[in-house]
Amino acid sequence: MFKLYILISIISILTSAAVSAGDIVRGEDSFSAVLDAGSNVVITNINGDITIEEWNSDQVLIEYTIDGDQTEEIESINVDCNYINGLFCEVTYRDDWEGNEVHFHVRLPESLYLNLVMRTFNGCISLSNGMGTSLVEIINGSAVLEGFAGDLTVNVVKGEIDLIDVPGLSVVNIVDGSLRGVIDNIEGDIEISTVSGLIDLVIESTVSVSVSTMSGNIDIPGAEIHHDLVGSSTEFGNGEFTIDITTVSGDISIRHGIN
Repeated sequence: MFKLYILISIISILTSAAVSAGDIVRGEDSFSAVLDAGSNVVITNINGDITIEEWNSDQVLIEYTIDGDQTEEIESINVDCNYINGLFCEVTYRDDWEGNEVHFHVRLPESLYLNLVMRTFNGCISLSNGMGTSLVEIINGSAVLEGFAGDLTVNVVKGEIDLIDVPGLSVVNIVDGSLRGVIDNIEGDIEISTVSGLIDLVIESTVSVSVSTMSGNIDIPGAEIHHDLVGSSTEFGNGEFTIDITTVSGDISIRHGIN
């Protein structure tokens, strides 16, 4: 159970300065609570970004904004947030929705173990720090994942992923997309797979690496590439943990400092 600290559920419609052909109308709301360790924070968005970061407070704070050209456009979007074993927010639309965006900004207490689930369609997810477990799912978008301490799983359909210091990365599944970044100080095995996607990594940990592709190219300086009827493959390194990388038709480029 968690103790509800504060709830702000007053939706305000604010009119800002004129932009282009007309005024911009904005809907805003925020929700916050003090959560126990192990609680869930879940956001399911459509057509908009999700930004997650830590702050110096004991509260989890979720803020969102909706921008539109008129009040009716704001009213066609529903953001349902509740407090069942954590904080949950889901965006839904009426049939007359015209493509307006909903953007979330989530602030997490420092060093609080939480189970995060972040999903968006047509948007970017930016995860900076935090700890616990995290599931990031994107359709037609991108993600920048930095400094998260804990088990991290990423599922992408048509999107780009950038990794910056995520030692708990465990699974990446990509259908039509790319994965770029640096892998260092990993805490467990990692499985990376793509159907049609580019993998471009710098591996700075001492790990065992297995790479295979059916029809893509492998570019790893110093590695011996084996070619056969079902594709190309290589293995290198010798460490406590293993990184297993497979693609169907995506290219793989790896630079490493493994002796």
